[in-house]
Amino acid sequence: MAAPHDQAFHELSLSAVPPWGILIYEFYSALRQESVMQVELPMKCGPCGTEGKQSIRVDASSFEWKCPGCGATAYVVLDLDLTIGFLLVERSRYELQEKRDYALSITMAAFALDCELSRLFIKWTRIADLVAGRQFDAAKCERELKRLKFIPKFKAVAEMLYPGGIEAYVQQTPALAATIQQKFPSLHIGSLAEDFHKAVMKPRNAIAHEGDLHFDKKDAERCLSIASFGLNIFRDMDLERRKLLI
Repeated sequence: MAAPHDQAFHELSLSAVPPWGILIYEFYSALRQESVMQVELPMKCGPCGTEGKQSIRVDASSFEWKCPGCGATAYVVLDLDLTIGFLLVERSRYELQEKRDYALSITMAAFALDCELSRLFIKWTRIADLVAGRQFDAAKCERELKRLKFIPKFKAVAEMLYPGGIEAYVQQTPALAATIQQKFPSLHIGSLAEDFHKAVMKPRNAIAHEGDLHFDKKDAERCLSIASFGLNIFRDMDLERRKLLI
């Protein structure tokens, strides 16, 4: 049975709801039906080489996949580094390539980067408290996190992971600096937090705050590519930070 507020929404005249409001409602309605958000992962059969895809819940840690070619069954355990950000990137890719829903792909790409930053903030706050012999206060950490907008959060997490933050890390990694200069003209060493915000979060904000759905395939591809690149940088920085704990 529908909850009272759901029933009330259904009784509204959809003509009174802006198109972006309907889009958001339908998206969250679909998520309610799924119970937990689903993502699709690319698969390849070892014995026969057949490629396919497997839909999994974002909270899954393992699953079984049956090859559509030879019928072989594989039990897959997900890598611990396949975190929420990387799973949401796959949802963004699905919306881009399969559904051609470019606005939703952009939204999910931005969601992926933002969620991963939040995860890392909580993770390393917890570790810092453990090292210092303090009791981790989840509620306090959540309050601190909520006070941070994207750019301050981006910089704070980067500082947690590497002395001098992302700018110092990139400057100390020549291959990474070269990739930025050659493949990502919208990103600039010295203003990376601001540039990621402009390239990834601003399009998402235009969709979520202004109902601007006039984005095309190239816009979605660019946003997904830059968000994925940002996730890879933070994953590498996280790995470097973890080495210091050993």
